[in-house]
Amino acid sequence: MTISDEKSALRNLIKQKRTELPVEENSRIICEKIKKLKCYTEAKNILIYSSLSYETQTKFLLTDKDKNFFLPKINGDELDICPYISDTECKINKYNILEPITEPINDLSVIDLAVIPCLCADKRGYRLGYGKGYYDRLLPGLNCIKIIPVSDELVFETIPTGETDIRCDIIITQRNVMYI
Repeated sequence: MTISDEKSALRNLIKQKRTELPVEENSRIICEKIKKLKCYTEAKNILIYSSLSYETQTKFLLTDKDKNFFLPKINGDELDICPYISDTECKINKYNILEPITEPINDLSVIDLAVIPCLCADKRGYRLGYGKGYYDRLLPGLNCIKIIPVSDELVFETIPTGETDIRCDIIITQRNVMYI
């Protein structure tokens, strides 16, 4: 079985498993843990993601009015990073994800902290996404701490990884903060 096959099988398993989790409750706890991190309190410009229904809900971070938030927007095979405030107009993309219609920023070095989505993660700091590679292409361009917010039940010792997979710095679950 190839790494691609292993990832695909794991994606299918996780998509089913996560439907059984208390997403809203876990998300609230995870976001509160994120807010207490030094890297979060010191950050001014934070990249988050627009959450799908079974992902850790980043809406609990958006209550911080002293932060500048940014959301990704698909542009071909890449992600543009766009400013987002609570009344920013958004549209739904081809993957049913809300994206801001604001103009993207040109300088990724302004991002102080990135909160990265995943289906699951491993204790080495790797994440499994949906298989399109958008974040694997984006992450090398971000020179900041990268956080994976994910439920405890979706963190494994190891997951299949390939040469394009990028490691993140911190995994936060409802019970743990793991520095990689």
